[in-house]
Amino acid sequence: MRPDLKARIAAMPAVLGLVGDVPRPGGGFEEDARLGFPSMFHFVRSRLGEAVVLLGTAAGLESSSDDAGQGTGLLLLRPAMLATARNWWVVEPIALKDPAATPTGRARQRIGRAYGVLAQESRMGARAMQNASRHGGNRLFEQISERLVEQADGIEVKAVQHGSSSVPPPRDTELVTGLARGIDDYYGTVDAGADLQLFWHAASSLSHAERWYRALAASDAGRAFAQTLEERSFDAVCSGINVLGQTILGIQYGLPRAVDLATS
Repeated sequence: MRPDLKARIAAMPAVLGLVGDVPRPGGGFEEDARLGFPSMFHFVRSRLGEAVVLLGTAAGLESSSDDAGQGTGLLLLRPAMLATARNWWVVEPIALKDPAATPTGRARQRIGRAYGVLAQESRMGARAMQNASRHGGNRLFEQISERLVEQADGIEVKAVQHGSSSVPPPRDTELVTGLARGIDDYYGTVDAGADLQLFWHAASSLSHAERWYRALAASDAGRAFAQTLEERSFDAVCSGINVLGQTILGIQYGLPRAVDLATS
């Protein structure tokens, strides 16, 4: 991995430091609290932190001599990207020309989408537990499933009570495409979609134990391609985390743009 890319990955935890640990008094997240979602800052901040941790762990695996040529780091990088893409969808800015582009309109969008993410996560967990119970798991799996369904139902009821509605997130591929647009808008680039889609499909293939990456890494010519794939993938996820962090920071402080950790 290129030294500058290693340095960029190492800088990503600084995004969390800039965002801070608590919502800023007078900041944009106060509107979310006024509308009935006081934990919005912690919702997006904690998920940003998860992506940063996954990124660092994936980079450590990719640079390990024991895992070299296996693509293990790329497998762990995939949930880092998806966590970033889903979180970006929650805080994604509304176009300025949109009538909803007001502090209240932006907060309502964040709240509806956050409720949607929470409800979807509970229902996906419930389905996993139902499948486990159906295929020989004990009664505990079924009980967990029932609890998760109740939790999801409660989230959707709570959304309505707060004058909102639960907005389910789109498919993962659409989330990734949305993140790519955000990256290109921020950096003035046009290729983030290609990088993220290349990585997304490569990591999906590796998750099915396909051996093409190992075969690539076994030859000099293939090793160069594998390194390019690795570097483009990690670079793209760093860009996504940075853009997400800057967006959260902008809501926190009302700034149009913040420091770009990719060049600082």
